[in-house]
Amino acid sequence: MKRLSGSRHNKFSQANVDYLCQEVQRMEDSQMFYLHAFVEALRELAEVLIWSDKNAESVFDSFLERRMMGTFERIVTNAEFPSAVKVQVIQCITMMLQNLTRKSSMYFICSNNHLNRIISIFIDETDDELLSTYVSFLKSLALRLNGDTVQFFFERETRSFPLFDRASKLLAAPDRMVRAAARQVVISVAQLHEQAITIFLEDALREVFKVISTLLWLQIQNLAEAVAEYGNVERTSERSLHPIGISTLSDRLEDIVDDLFYINDLFVVPHTFVPPCLEHVLDEVVLTPLVMLLENPPCSVCCFAKRPSFCTCVSASVSLSVLTRWIPLNKAERLQRLFKVRLINFADPRGAVLGRLLKSKCADVLSGAVMLLNAVVLAGLIEKGTRDEEDGMTADGNEETSRDASEERGVPAVTDMLNGNWSIRQPHSEPPPSFPPPLQPRSMVSCEVFVRCMCQRVRQGGIRRWCEGLISALYHLITSPACTRLSVFDVGLRVLMDFAHDKRESYFLFRGLLLLCHSVVVRRAAACAESLALQKNDGVTPALKSAALCNTTTMTSPNATDAETTTSNDEKSSGRWLRSPHELLFVKLEHVAREFNPFGEKSRVSLSKEASLLLPLLPSLEFIKSERVKENDSNQVTRWEFELNHAQEYVAMQRSVAALVPPRLRAAFDHLEEEDNEFWMWLTVRHHTHQMMGKEDGFLRALRKYGVRHHTGETVRLPQRDRVYFRCEFVKGRFLLGASSPKVATGTPMYMLLRGTEVIFLDAGDTVRRTDRGVKFRVMFALQLIYVQALVSQPPFSAIVTHVHPASPLELHVVFRHRGEAASAVGMVTERSSLCRSSGAALVYRALHHDGYLHVANAKASEAEMHSSKNVCQS
Repeated sequence: MKRLSGSRHNKFSQANVDYLCQEVQRMEDSQMFYLHAFVEALRELAEVLIWSDKNAESVFDSFLERRMMGTFERIVTNAEFPSAVKVQVIQCITMMLQNLTRKSSMYFICSNNHLNRIISIFIDETDDELLSTYVSFLKSLALRLNGDTVQFFFERETRSFPLFDRASKLLAAPDRMVRAAARQVVISVAQLHEQAITIFLEDALREVFKVISTLLWLQIQNLAEAVAEYGNVERTSERSLHPIGISTLSDRLEDIVDDLFYINDLFVVPHTFVPPCLEHVLDEVVLTPLVMLLENPPCSVCCFAKRPSFCTCVSASVSLSVLTRWIPLNKAERLQRLFKVRLINFADPRGAVLGRLLKSKCADVLSGAVMLLNAVVLAGLIEKGTRDEEDGMTADGNEETSRDASEERGVPAVTDMLNGNWSIRQPHSEPPPSFPPPLQPRSMVSCEVFVRCMCQRVRQGGIRRWCEGLISALYHLITSPACTRLSVFDVGLRVLMDFAHDKRESYFLFRGLLLLCHSVVVRRAAACAESLALQKNDGVTPALKSAALCNTTTMTSPNATDAETTTSNDEKSSGRWLRSPHELLFVKLEHVAREFNPFGEKSRVSLSKEASLLLPLLPSLEFIKSERVKENDSNQVTRWEFELNHAQEYVAMQRSVAALVPPRLRAAFDHLEEEDNEFWMWLTVRHHTHQMMGKEDGFLRALRKYGVRHHTGETVRLPQRDRVYFRCEFVKGRFLLGASSPKVATGTPMYMLLRGTEVIFLDAGDTVRRTDRGVKFRVMFALQLIYVQALVSQPPFSAIVTHVHPASPLELHVVFRHRGEAASAVGMVTERSSLCRSSGAALVYRALHHDGYLHVANAKASEAEMHSSKNVCQS
């Protein structure tokens, strides 16, 4: 360290200590502080005192004889002195508190109430540097408290404890670091066991508990206010169309988590009065209000419909999110029992708050309830019991035996449902009939009947009641895909597997979910068939927006000639882009399967920390309009009027959320995403069912085989036998959604190779002949064959190859050596593409056949029971 200017003494000598003390006192007397010299004097003085405490007691005594602690006190308590000067003095004292080792040295530092008066100074909380230095000083002092030193800070007669009082006043400070330091001081003081301190703490800690509980509730309200900003469609200013980011929600949620961790620390304070007092205050200030907000969950499909105007009250989703974080973090047995009483109610789970929430029809509440149930299960608040014999016995006592036999027969049935030949090398092994019966949506069984039939095989009475709530939630998530968060759905399936008593129960439960998903997919297939029938006369397919866009762009291009248009119409007449509902369903499923990655899911614990789950679902306007049509009661129609009257603001809000939240953590924003959700849930149930059997889903594996397998830069040999490649030259290419064109120069010679399920364009070069054996050609780019269309353009040796992929529709112009080769190439591409899609359609047909129409043991009885129960409910 740089020596103080003017000092000629040995740094660690008594004379140097005298000199440094004189310099500090001289500045204090003259009230003229040269900040640099003052800082250097204090730093060197602290260093010398810490050294002398261990090595030269006489040097430290010189510091005491000059009564420097009184000097420090006067500097800090003088309101006229600069804040920077006070900061340096407090830092000097803090360094001594942290490093002095001799008991006598600590006694001298703490005696005569110098530190108490320094503690009691007024602190401007807007002065960040002084405030942070001050709380660091408090924290260092609290760490040195013990049965011997507490006498210097606590007045037994007046019960005055400045250190504790000032720390308790900073517990709710805006700065997170200040709060943490103040809380550490309170915890350190609360560890003391002296009788007088214990009596003082009994009242003082009760006030601390109220402060912490009130702060926690205010933090929850702040979080709710931030979340409500996303539901405020009345924002009109340009600035307000950009709400706060997810990181801000995460920060506010982490503030709440900090409070919860501190509550854990308070529960282990070694005083018997602490746990019951803290439990009572938390229950009164925080837990009871949170549960009361959940007592009457919304009855609408989306909470957003219940809050048309800006509202800052704590919503059900915020309450559920806080409880979801609190339960796993809690370490106090008292709070654990309180959670069980308030949320679970083992006597009748169906009447418990969480049980009612799981049966809510509000998608926002369902998402939060499933995540809360997941947290409750992971925390061990719901445990698997023994088999409930009474619930399974009849008068003759044989129902359990027959149930086991039934499930034994059901296991192979589920296995047969999922196994099968999923090879795509035999496209005509089991094709759809030439004239398949019209796809009709199967009548959807009611939620009550579905839950009752699903839960009749669950052996444990207590778990059965929770299964009823969870299966009810899964039913609504499956049948209302417009408002389903896919990650939450996946968590619900994992919780259901935890509830199952054994593998047979799991098979039975997932078989029912598979059949329900199948009904939804068939409903979607019937809608596709109806859409195709409506568009048949016009030759336009509703398969994908990009497909329509690509066709429209190609046919209406200003460069297109009459010959091109005529050729296109002829091509449409001879073989349409998608000719059957099964082809249309296959194209959609292949696109979803390409993105499907269940192993990339967040863990159940990490997903509960996701702040984006707090946001309102904001379903699509198409969904809102369909819901409005369903509601015939005039009193209910008004629920959606506000969103429809502010459609522009609503869509802007959707876009802002979509830019922040991944699709799996939010609702579907249009009907295409809604379709994807239906297929994704079907594939997810299939995946978990195969996981239970230790197998891979052959249907999913087969769907993925229709993708691109050769990527840019790889090398490929041309086949020597089959003529499935053509020499051509690149003219131009462009993506139809604004992306850059392929990085290929005009006039580049290429080979167009048809291999398997893709069209590969190879760099032909100028020197290599295609008949050379063993020659490898570099892949320039490849296209999925199922999305490829081709037509001969003008001039006749030119062709347009269109790739109508939903994510990147591409229009490619190439030329061939003569008219015959161009026609041959277009014909082969059209034929191979059609065969590829036919193979995929057969694949989907088999999947729907296996899942929906396979005979399962007792399936007819179950279906009859469902219909009879449905009739009884209706009557």
